[in-house]
Amino acid sequence: MKLTSIFRATAVIAVVFVGNSFSQSWYSGSGYIYNNGGNVRVSGNRYTQTGDSAALSFGDQYGQVASKWGLGLYFSVYGYSNLLTLNQTGNIGVATTSPNSKFEVNGSIAVKTVVVSSNYTAGDVSFISVAGAFQVTVPAASSCGGRIYTIKNTYSGTATVVAADNGNFDTYNNIKTLHLNTNETYQIIAVSGGWQVISKFVPPSTY
Repeated sequence: MKLTSIFRATAVIAVVFVGNSFSQSWYSGSGYIYNNGGNVRVSGNRYTQTGDSAALSFGDQYGQVASKWGLGLYFSVYGYSNLLTLNQTGNIGVATTSPNSKFEVNGSIAVKTVVVSSNYTAGDVSFISVAGAFQVTVPAASSCGGRIYTIKNTYSGTATVVAADNGNFDTYNNIKTLHLNTNETYQIIAVSGGWQVISKFVPPSTY
């Protein structure tokens, strides 16, 4: 019976996508699969009010994509329900069903880091640890708006930071090079008109 159901559901999907002419619905006892204007639509047995769910399950049924009426789209895997949420306001949540920002994570975040011991051109990375008196070149701010870099000199000597287009880090004072002495850190962000310094950390003489 389960095998028959699988083949019937597969046939419906194939006809809709290839021929675009299927006009009947298939009822499983707990939901529907049918052609909705040339698109495959999956609907739960009850999908008429806020919170009602219609879901596609895969394999052992623990891999699931569910649409909840008026709430959004939810992705689940074995052991983790609602692992990823796309809500009706366009917010994305990881391990949360109610993200209040465009991207919200209920847990720790890992970012790409590099340790460099020579001149370095920054790309798709977040934290750069510079081991000495080397130069870090960041992209033109106009090519990566909103990107943030954290750059720290972890060794002796003075490291420098410049922009690939010779752009400014401080337009008012026309600063085109940042200098980092031992254990100093800069955090910068790309905005319209160039890079801006978010913060500079100068370590105390003792911790």
